[in-house]
Amino acid sequence: MYHFYHHHENNYRYHQYWIPYPVLYQHPAFRQFPLVNPSVFMSSASAASMLLDNAKLVVEKVSKSKQFSTRLMNAAQQSKTTEVETIIKSTGIKNMPKISYTPDGLHLEFNDQNETNCCHLVLMIRWR
Repeated sequence: MYHFYHHHENNYRYHQYWIPYPVLYQHPAFRQFPLVNPSVFMSSASAASMLLDNAKLVVEKVSKSKQFSTRLMNAAQQSKTTEVETIIKSTGIKNMPKISYTPDGLHLEFNDQNETNCCHLVLMIRWR
């Protein structure tokens, strides 16, 4: 057996064999994409901007007024939903969010008022 390998061109003690590799195609697969129309996307972004403006009014009032924040927290912790809504409305927002609260914080869901349901903004502010 030694003589077989020794007299062979390859002096190593293993057989040379071919390992099959998958064929790699260098050209990208051709895919036809539809033409885009950004009008709905742009209109949704515009509506989302209004939701952000409303959320910003609430956030700024909470961050800058200790009296406002205290009133809001007290009403929420006592489950006075209508009072919480009145306090939130007093910020000057145009669209009332869906309001919920937990012992840990306030949860506001701003939705587009149109029937298209184009955008949705969830704001969670922790107080504990």
